[in-house]
Amino acid sequence: MSTATIALAAAGILLFIFILVLIGIANAMVNAFLIPGSRAWNKVGWQETEKEPDDPQEKILFQRKQTVRNTAKDWMEHTEHEDVWTAASDGVKLHALLFRKKSPSNRWVVVVHGYRGGVYETCTYGMKYFNRGYNVLLLENRTKGQSGGKCVGMGWLEKNDLRKWIDYIIEKNENASIVLHGESMGGATIMMALGDNPPSQVAAAVSDCGYTGVWQQFSYVIKNHMHKSLLPVLHIANLLCKIRCGYSLKKASSVNQLRKNTVPLLLLHGGNDDFVPTKMIMENYVAAAGPKDWFIIPNAGHCQSQYANPDAYWSKVWEFLDRHTASK
Repeated sequence: MSTATIALAAAGILLFIFILVLIGIANAMVNAFLIPGSRAWNKVGWQETEKEPDDPQEKILFQRKQTVRNTAKDWMEHTEHEDVWTAASDGVKLHALLFRKKSPSNRWVVVVHGYRGGVYETCTYGMKYFNRGYNVLLLENRTKGQSGGKCVGMGWLEKNDLRKWIDYIIEKNENASIVLHGESMGGATIMMALGDNPPSQVAAAVSDCGYTGVWQQFSYVIKNHMHKSLLPVLHIANLLCKIRCGYSLKKASSVNQLRKNTVPLLLLHGGNDDFVPTKMIMENYVAAAGPKDWFIIPNAGHCQSQYANPDAYWSKVWEFLDRHTASK
């Protein structure tokens, strides 16, 4: 065997090993981003810390947040509600908590939590709407709480699940006037769902700190919270996501879906959001068809707007909803 042949064979082996390494890294990336309970998912985290910060201003916000959350948790645990279920189009079992007003009401809100959130995060929104006269449905997204599923859909799978919950409400109340309110991935879920021609009972939507698209969001996280050298691996992760989870990271786009929207949409974002960058609100706003408005809460971080300035936050929400749902 000639030296050239040996060198070529060695190069082929090294290339094969390199490809296997890239696939391994991409698979670990999919686990870390999309597979709850996996070792990589648990290691990466991105979970909110409950440790009180040292900075005086951050400490004030932290304490306010804890007070609001504790009040909302108490409301959730002591307000009559029921566990309700539906099935996703792919057969996944979906769970939610339903809080109904004792006096019959056609006003409904569906609250959609974020990436690693749950009902203990969204009950703050639920309490506000309930006290405003709404029936409240707090969703547990697929892979969370009592819902089933193996992969996080980053809004692309969850938008179809949300449609099932909308249909669930309409079956109970065909005259329902439904508001959709979500934060972070929940906000993206709502924006993606708006592009799928929702029923006329969907009267308005509120998206708080939702991203423009899954590919854009993962690219931002890799560059700013991990290492930009991993960006090329995202292309392989996209292929693995199609195989393992059934959807494309590139296709899962809020911006593209919003171009088909007709539902009144309020976009909210924190001015200091360094996880879903604040600039994404304007990209979503420009893309959105239909009636729309936007509001940035100064100095608020990711998912912190309702705590940073609750009066301004909720005044904007109620003003928008009163303007667009009063006749429904």
